Amino acid sequence: MMRSDLLNRFREFAESRRLFQQGERVLTAVSGGSDSVAMLDLLLRSGVEPIIAHCNFHLRGDESDAEEEFVANLADAFKIEFHVRHFDTKLFAAERGISIEMAARELRYQWFEIIRKESECHSIAVAHQADDHAETILINLIRGTGLRGMAGIREKQGFIIRPILFATRDEILQYLRYRNLPWKEDSSNQDTYYTRNKIRHTLLKDILSINPGFRQVAITHQTIFGQAQQLIDDYINNLYPSLVTHEAELVKINIQVLDANPIKELLLSELLRPYGFLNRQIPQIIQSFNSPPGKQFDSVSHQLVKDRDLLIIKKKESSENRRYYIDTDHTDELANLPIAMSIRQKIKGPEEIPDNPWQAWLDYDQVSFPLILRKWESGDYFFPLGMGQSKKLSDFFIDNKFNLFDKQACWILTSGEKIVWIIGHRIDHRFRITEDTERILEIKVSNDLINI
Repeated sequence: MMRSDLLNRFREFAESRRLFQQGERVLTAVSGGSDSVAMLDLLLRSGVEPIIAHCNFHLRGDESDAEEEFVANLADAFKIEFHVRHFDTKLFAAERGISIEMAARELRYQWFEIIRKESECHSIAVAHQADDHAETILINLIRGTGLRGMAGIREKQGFIIRPILFATRDEILQYLRYRNLPWKEDSSNQDTYYTRNKIRHTLLKDILSINPGFRQVAITHQTIFGQAQQLIDDYINNLYPSLVTHEAELVKINIQVLDANPIKELLLSELLRPYGFLNRQIPQIIQSFNSPPGKQFDSVSHQLVKDRDLLIIKKKESSENRRYYIDTDHTDELANLPIAMSIRQKIKGPEEIPDNPWQAWLDYDQVSFPLILRKWESGDYFFPLGMGQSKKLSDFFIDNKFNLFDKQACWILTSGEKIVWIIGHRIDHRFRITEDTERILEIKVSNDLINI
């Protein structure tokens, strides 16, 4: 297929999905990366009037500023109206208690909608492509998001359109070279610590070696999965009045009606999804139907209590003083944690201790279970790695220039009353790996899944 044919496929995809029409003003999200630059060029060549919007999240220092300058120059070269917005993304994430990735997503889409209205644009074009769509499906499959997640990224949601969703990353790069168009590389895309990058550079490549057409299969089945989800939504909406009641701040689900339904697992998954509960918790909740009242389950934002004949859901008042207990013999406890965490025991080998703030290697035989995950408290102290004396956490926060929101967002892991790890920052010297260590306790926290 000729590289120049991408324009024809772009127009056909947009027409078949009714994404835009010639002459329309389209707010175009341009990061400076290959995908967004190609999308901008394709929109221009298809008779659309693009308005460029660029977000500077200030997450990569000079690289973020260089991308802003690149996009500004691109807008000037094409004589296109240009809007830019600067965000303190880390502060926003701390205020909301969400991950950096979620904060950036929320900030940009809120701002895009404001600019769309002010600029009287018909839609907002974002540059997700076929690889992104395939990666999202794999991520959702791993997370267990169910049928809804298998629909992946939609080509149109409200005012959001994704006109290059049909094209692969390689096709886009070939198009840019064919058109002799420059772009900026995001260095963070190569970091395989992040879940999406790990899938992109390892898992997806393996799948494509088995089925090179996997990305197209994912696009083709998007509509089918979406329509299947619509059938489920309609079914639940019809059943909802007999199944769920709302009383003040409480949501109550009738156990008897739910338990009698032949697809109760699917029903409960969909009913609990808005409250942050995970699919892997569903079997445990269903098993509690025959248990005495009082069994509790937690999501990041809500608590579910099994009463006599009801499942009662209530939003958590505050998680500041809440403690989560972790025992290696009960791995299902990890599903109830407010952060995505994995724990395993391993024999000490020749490999080097990882230099990763979101991964801790501890001397297994120095740790007492259950471990406790909690927020920091006044009077907390620990022995920072490399130091032979204690230090108050409040002093550690000052030394590391934590603001109020950084401190509120910080989680710590303790063994009894002893701090084991200030997650994402420093382990305690008393639990370090030494020459005498025989067994290692490896703990990983996925930074891009925190509070999801």
